[in-house]
Amino acid sequence: SGVESIDNEDLFNETEILKFPEKRSDRRMSEISGKVMVQTRRKHGLVEIREHIQAISNQNIINHAQLQTLLSGRNFNLILFDLFDEQGLGILDQQPWFGKLKYWTKANPEEKTKDAQNKLDFIDLIEAITYLVCKENNVTPEHFHKIMSTKGVSNKLIRVLNKDTETKVEVDDLMSFII
Repeated sequence: SGVESIDNEDLFNETEILKFPEKRSDRRMSEISGKVMVQTRRKHGLVEIREHIQAISNQNIINHAQLQTLLSGRNFNLILFDLFDEQGLGILDQQPWFGKLKYWTKANPEEKTKDAQNKLDFIDLIEAITYLVCKENNVTPEHFHKIMSTKGVSNKLIRVLNKDTETKVEVDDLMSFII
């Protein structure tokens, strides 16, 4: 009456099946994927920074008051903070951050020019304000906003960006500094 099984050969035996490893939710991201993600986040941040700058600028030029307005904005500072916070930890260790600022400004203590002194003055001001705000602790986004929106920061930054004595700076020069 049909096909019969001999010796229970068509019974399901769980021990003989192929088992796949369970999917783990704590899987680590590859190093390359992590770098790509950081670069994508950085590009997006730079686009947002440029949009903020262009929204406030007149004919691709920013004056001192406009720069102060930008540096006082929480959203602008959060985006700028994220550019420094490459790992996305939500904190900045002070010494590496100061190192990045020195790299960005190309500050050289050996140089004795007015331009070099302006760069060093800017870094010194940021370091002093950071100490007053954070003491020895890491910089948080809220601390970063307090530091960057402090009176005098925009003035020193304009001096770094503009070699002339004018109080205006081109949007491209500001973006070159940030990049």
